Amino acid sequence: MKQDVAAYYNQTQNHYQRWWHLSKGMALHYGLWYNNTGNFLEALTNTNKHLAELANINKGNKVLDAGCGVGGAAIFLANKFNADVLGITLSDLQIKTAQGNARKHKVAALTKFKKLDYCNTGLNNGSFDVIWACESSSSAADKQQMVDEWFRLLKPGGKLVLSDFFRANEKQSEKDQLLDKWVESWAMSPLITTNNLTGLLTSAGFTIHQTTDLTGNIYKTARRMYLSYWLGLVPSVLYNSIFGARAYARNHYKSGLYQYKALQQGLWKYHSLLAVKPAEHGTIID
Repeated sequence: MKQDVAAYYNQTQNHYQRWWHLSKGMALHYGLWYNNTGNFLEALTNTNKHLAELANINKGNKVLDAGCGVGGAAIFLANKFNADVLGITLSDLQIKTAQGNARKHKVAALTKFKKLDYCNTGLNNGSFDVIWACESSSSAADKQQMVDEWFRLLKPGGKLVLSDFFRANEKQSEKDQLLDKWVESWAMSPLITTNNLTGLLTSAGFTIHQTTDLTGNIYKTARRMYLSYWLGLVPSVLYNSIFGARAYARNHYKSGLYQYKALQQGLWKYHSLLAVKPAEHGTIID
């Protein structure tokens, strides 16, 4: 599974470069749209702002960006809050790109990027004030191992903040298997419900402080992806038939269809979540 995740991002980064304005936005996530959001790049930044506010990031916080992509969130946190960020990913290409982005934005001293598995990092206990996971928890095959590792890595009183896709209901009819097809096209693990995840977090020792349904705020991005499916359909089919392409690159355009149709059918939701590792001696967390 880890090899699949790395292969997906290595093979499809050029697609994000074209459709997601990767050089400017440095983000692979959906983006949050509000009434005053003017464009897609603003929507992408809104996600970073939302998670930073949720975690109450402060100057000097040590942050683990678990699934850092090309470094956009780490650079945002370093620039805006002077946070000390370690971004980890399974993709060699993402690490190289993130390092270049950090140098370009003059935050290389505050950001590091390493090839590590966020379910088994090998890092020291209690290393971080905040763990940041933007649309990355859905890739973990063993969610219990993931949350146990994050609990171990946080200092007492440390915070986990995440946003991700979740199955809408534990039992739901999916005659077209849209979620399964979407998951496969993005090298994700089967989606779980928010309640499933909060249960795992609680069993690991976390206290759940907030969950927020943001499904309505990502709808414009989902529709943008659907449009990219239609715009990319003919070129992708022609390219694949003439030149061939690696597995994820060959079928990536189809994900725009699967995620949008599944969203229209109410099969998945987009939530953010704040969980806290209890402080020692009963200290109250703000």
